[in-house]
Order: sequence, then C-alpha cells, then structure tokens
Amino acid sequence: MQVSPGPISRRRLLLGVVLLLLGAGALEGLAGYLQYRVRARVSEALGYATLAKASISIHNEIHGELPATLHAAGMPAPAAQHYLAAVAWQPTSLLHGTLHLHFKAIGGGIQGGAQLRYHATINQHGRVRWRCDTTIGTGWLPGRYRIPACLD
Repeated sequence: MQVSPGPISRRRLLLGVVLLLLGAGALEGLAGYLQYRVRARVSEALGYATLAKASISIHNEIHGELPATLHAAGMPAPAAQHYLAAVAWQPTSLLHGTLHLHFKAIGGGIQGGAQLRYHATINQHGRVRWRCDTTIGTGWLPGRYRIPACLD
C-alpha cells in the first residue's frame, strides 16, 4: 500500500514560486552581465582604433596625404592588447587607405580573427572621411557589438 504525501502547504508553494522567480531574474541578470563584459572588451579594442584614426587624420592635416604606416602617423606599436590580435594600416594611394582590426576570441559570438575595417578617403575639402566595412567576408564583428557609426 502506497502512502500519498499530504497536501502541499501554502507556505511551501509560495516559497517555490518565489525561488522560481528569483532564479529566472538571476539568469536574466547573468545574460545581461555577460553581454556587458563582451561590449566592454570590444570598446577597449576600439579605443586603440580611435587613436589610430585620429593620428591618421592629423597626419593628413599636416602633410596633405595619408601616412604610409601607423608609425609614420605617430602611432606607437600597439601595446599588449587583451582583446585585439592585430591592427594594420594599408594605404592604397595617397587618398585612400584601410585600417584593419583583428579581434581575439572574446566570447559573445566573437571568434578569434573577427574583423572590423575602417576605410579612409580624403574628401574634396582635404579631410579624412571614415567608413566602416562590415559587409564582406567571414568572421566579421557581430553588429550588436559595433559602434553606432558602423551599423548597416
């Protein structure tokens, strides 16, 4: 003969509901925190790119052309970056060039080798205009982590 447990008390039922809600809130908070961490890592890497873009633009203002290298633009070699694998500047002419950012694997769907490119063009007023390239290739930086100027 099997003995059935007694009815669940209201107190236990209420406790179970409260624990369930707390667990769901904790999971949502954890997901938000993980995305925040990835965004912070991407921002740290993009900080170097911002400095490189400024140095290239200043070099253009002074010399009237894009620099041949980042070093010529006054940029030091990138210090040990936690989240940026490589930065490369490739001038294609005196008026055009591309700044390449290659990310390390940092989570949130960003695999090692994910890229973001900034294309530089000198406009008719002699100023550098920057445009993001996010449409070609594999391993691109996911849109949710790009800065607003780089969103399609």
